[in-house]
Amino acid sequence: MAETIIKHHRHYWEDADHLIKMAREYQSRAESQDDIAQKEYFLYWKYRLARMSFIARMMAVEALLNNALEQYSLQDKFKKLELLAKQFPHRERFPRNRRKRARRPYQVPLKWKLYLAPYLCESASRMERDEYFQYDAGSYRKFRQLIMVRNEFVHTRVVEHEIGIIMRTKSPLPVADSDGLLIADQDYADCCEELGIDKDPLCFRIDNAIVCTQAMKRIVVELNDFMTGRILSKDFWDSDQTDFFV
Repeated sequence: MAETIIKHHRHYWEDADHLIKMAREYQSRAESQDDIAQKEYFLYWKYRLARMSFIARMMAVEALLNNALEQYSLQDKFKKLELLAKQFPHRERFPRNRRKRARRPYQVPLKWKLYLAPYLCESASRMERDEYFQYDAGSYRKFRQLIMVRNEFVHTRVVEHEIGIIMRTKSPLPVADSDGLLIADQDYADCCEELGIDKDPLCFRIDNAIVCTQAMKRIVVELNDFMTGRILSKDFWDSDQTDFFV
């Protein structure tokens, strides 16, 4: 049976490049303004454009992984995930018993799509033998931190306040950084410090977007290496759709 995959990852990646370019233009215009209101206006949009470039880039990588898994992953490999899950040495175990189904996405968190893609898409690969991404080091560790940054942008933030009585919780209360900005999640604050980006998503700078872009480029290059050049090939990266038989 013939199927067609409609692919958008290249467009999201190009969106991110354009948004960074626009953010730089707004930064330049802000620097040339004498009017305070106009300066603040351009700075306000500079932050928003930088932040949205990061979101677009993360969308590009996730779309790319979904497309690669749909096009290249092998049915038999999915059947072995449950056994591999029992042998996985890390505290965070990847999902069990997930099977590839026609016209259904691989419904697992983004980090696992990335981690398992080289194994699922290479017929000769064996996870217990072949070394792909290092779980807690290198590019994959940075990418997991980028996912945490993305989650901070899109997930609800709940902040506790005193309302006349003290509510005791098992988890630590939010803490404030040196600038007085509230940090709701210390793990998030730690990962931002390691990446070298600002802790407050509302103050996401162009430099922050560049740091994140470099990390995502590295992860795409490594994935391409693991998958024998199929990710950055013209037929996959540049084409808007792919026809194949299943």
